[in-house]
Amino acid sequence: MKRKNDVIILFPAYFKKIGIAIIAFVFIMIGALKISGIVSALDLSKELIRTVIYAMLIIGLFFMAWSREKKEDEMSLFIRFQAITVSFVFVIAYVLIEPVGNYIFSMERVSYGHNVILLMLIFYLLMYYLIKKRYQ
Repeated sequence: MKRKNDVIILFPAYFKKIGIAIIAFVFIMIGALKISGIVSALDLSKELIRTVIYAMLIIGLFFMAWSREKKEDEMSLFIRFQAITVSFVFVIAYVLIEPVGNYIFSMERVSYGHNVILLMLIFYLLMYYLIKKRYQ
């Protein structure tokens, strides 16, 4: 019998394909913007375009990360837990070490919130598939 607290809410499995499509669209859009030179022609803000691209990448990765597997069971939930734990620890270490590295190498701080979220989602997906492959 399942208790109410045991339910983990995930997107349906087809959201993984939607996430891949969004990420593919972002890369096509980046290529088209670079080739066409439309950004400088329309005098669009590069910061605005960068923000939109980051947001779309985060949404696409989020859909991929939080979508169900076609065969979701207790083992896949355990693998998700392991992957999210490892990626969380990795991002915490990154946030603590990055300012020290910037200070040592006299670099300006370029870490924004979207960079950290993007890094965590990418690392989560990488760890999820590596751990999943190890258990199969």
